[in-house]
Amino acid sequence: MEGFRLSPQQERLWRLAGSAEAAAGYRAWCVAAVEGPLDRGALERALELAVERNELLRTSFRTVPGLAAPLQVPSPPGPLSRLPYPLPGRGGEEEALSALLAQPFDLAGGPLLRWSVLPLSPERHLLLLALPALLADTAGLDNLLGEIARCYAAAVAGNPLQDEPVQYVDLSEWQHELLESEDTQAGRDFWRRQPETPETPELPLVIPASAGPWAPQSLRVPLPTDLPRLAEAWGVPVGQALLAGWQALLWHLVGRPESLALAVTFAGRKFEELREAPGLFARDLPIQARLEPGMLLRNLAGQLHRDLSDVAEWQEYFTPAVGARDLPFAFEERPPVRRYQAGLLAFTVLRRDASHGRALARLIAEPGAVDLHYDSFRLPDAAARLLVERLATLLTSAANDPDAVLADLELVGPEERRLLLEDWNDTRTAFPGESLIHRLIENQAAKTPERIAVESDSGRWTYADLEARANDLARRLSVFGIGPEARVAVCLDRSLDMVAALLAIWKTGGAYIPLDPAYPHERLRLMLDDAHPALLLTGPGALPELAPPSLPILDLGSTEEAGPGAVGAAQATGRARGREVEAHPKELSRAEPTQAQPAGVPTSSDQLAYILYTSGSTGRPKGVMVSHQAIANRLLWMAAAFPLAEDDAVLQKTPFGFDASIWELFLPLLTGSRLVMAPPGAHRDPAALTRSVAAHGITVLQLVPSLLGPFLDADGLSGCRSLRRLFCGGELLSPALRDLTFARLARPDI
Repeated sequence: MEGFRLSPQQERLWRLAGSAEAAAGYRAWCVAAVEGPLDRGALERALELAVERNELLRTSFRTVPGLAAPLQVPSPPGPLSRLPYPLPGRGGEEEALSALLAQPFDLAGGPLLRWSVLPLSPERHLLLLALPALLADTAGLDNLLGEIARCYAAAVAGNPLQDEPVQYVDLSEWQHELLESEDTQAGRDFWRRQPETPETPELPLVIPASAGPWAPQSLRVPLPTDLPRLAEAWGVPVGQALLAGWQALLWHLVGRPESLALAVTFAGRKFEELREAPGLFARDLPIQARLEPGMLLRNLAGQLHRDLSDVAEWQEYFTPAVGARDLPFAFEERPPVRRYQAGLLAFTVLRRDASHGRALARLIAEPGAVDLHYDSFRLPDAAARLLVERLATLLTSAANDPDAVLADLELVGPEERRLLLEDWNDTRTAFPGESLIHRLIENQAAKTPERIAVESDSGRWTYADLEARANDLARRLSVFGIGPEARVAVCLDRSLDMVAALLAIWKTGGAYIPLDPAYPHERLRLMLDDAHPALLLTGPGALPELAPPSLPILDLGSTEEAGPGAVGAAQATGRARGREVEAHPKELSRAEPTQAQPAGVPTSSDQLAYILYTSGSTGRPKGVMVSHQAIANRLLWMAAAFPLAEDDAVLQKTPFGFDASIWELFLPLLTGSRLVMAPPGAHRDPAALTRSVAAHGITVLQLVPSLLGPFLDADGLSGCRSLRRLFCGGELLSPALRDLTFARLARPDI
């Protein structure tokens, strides 16, 4: 086997791909118009002749043990790879191109040139060409079409071509000699003097690059009308004015770093011998600038003009280290498409592309248009459209003030401004006549009194039982003077009684303050001292000694197996609202409720519903006061956005001192679903969670990503087939963890 080293550009692309299969996915393609009386036989002979004359078009890539990269191996001329003519189904241009690109390339076997012809009329056809990007860049595609046109003219005339084209493997070896010769030390020194390329911050809400496959998409828009005027004002070419705007926009969007680098594509054809050669010579080179808010955009354009000139002079000598990262943002300016005459036939490039880098977003300037090529796996289509819209807005802002500084450039255009200020703020919603959560739960209980409302491993209550329990406890709370906006501290483990207690407090008009018994004593004392509750509602062993001596304590002291009226004995002594209060156990347990009946205390939607305390990670924990209107707004929206059915079961496992517990507790009750209380401490035990899900037929579950992973690894996961909806938030959810969830639960509809 006679093989040759990959060219420096091929080496970079191979390193970027990481494998032969991935490298085959980088494509170069061209759509050309063929106008005139086409001789189909002559066209096929022309393609055969082009392949015969150019070793590049019959090159394959063979791996050799001990070498990190394969060798490029020219093969003898062989059959061409052509799709049927005409194409099956007689589809349009896009269908034909998709069919051509859908065929996988066998880099080691070949043949690697694919072609097809799409007839549009007797005098107009489309010629479609496709190769691996290892064999062509956009200029190389133009040159390949020119070679085919020359070969067609020779085939029609019956005259052989006399010139001998320069072969790519020879040019590749020459490039390596440039990089290794002592005579080219100055070029290598230029790149050694360049500062290290800074890490580029990620765009907000973008998926990390290593998270999944490359999914290239493109978006074409007209060239901004203000751009030529702006370039003239700055005294730079139009393409460089566009590059300055692109860099300024990205600087704004990634957080205004001191230095920002872009990958700029250089053709790599500075020397005369390379200008008409097919093949891959283009390369992405780093261009970086220091930016600051007060810098003139005009000065940034001038700085880029100088940097681009220097890099163009020494572009052949850039040698990135193996493993060097590729920049996420790129810019490329392409020359006008070319037209080749072959007797009575004209070949004209209509569209072409060659992927030679996995940039997150590559802006490509062509005459009269701008293309944004982007990785749609990481950057959603809507975000890509927003990028080009903001770029147009920025350029218009700069054209209106050529001496504008970076910080003052306008990014938000009329459409986005309307979206932000009007569409997204049009939040008017017609609430039901009743918008208090506990009243809505009362209404639900009246409709479905015998349906199970809440259950745990210890027992279950119907909606009628829950209402009776809460109403009975509300009457007892009134003995302590609990009324509108009175604050009641609740120190209870997760249980059926806890649910009744929270509803009872709301029925009196009061507001609850959750005290997790697992909290450190110091934090619990701080919350009690800061909130000034009128009462501490607690259970057996729930640390009543933490309460100030003047704070009344109501100890429920019941078991969940007891009937709905057995609230249990309560003991209370101390001061409330500045007066003596004493309640006797016999008096507090006097009434056995016979029906679910509201306590009847008026409550307005703007009254306080509960107080949650922050973690205190930035200092002292702070109490956040939430009104009934606020929580009703949240839960009614969620009930509409994520409706629950009567057979749904929601697991309540978030400690009730966290805001995420609110919807777990009350959304199922106001929609007629089933609330299931996980055992105390289950939120820290993935195995306990899987047992609860399996035992109670849980259909709706909420987990933070850091708990989702261990949950998926728990032994009892196979019993969790009842899950229909999984909420996951509070932390970054990686695509890998998302995909693992679907795979482990075998429920892609979650």
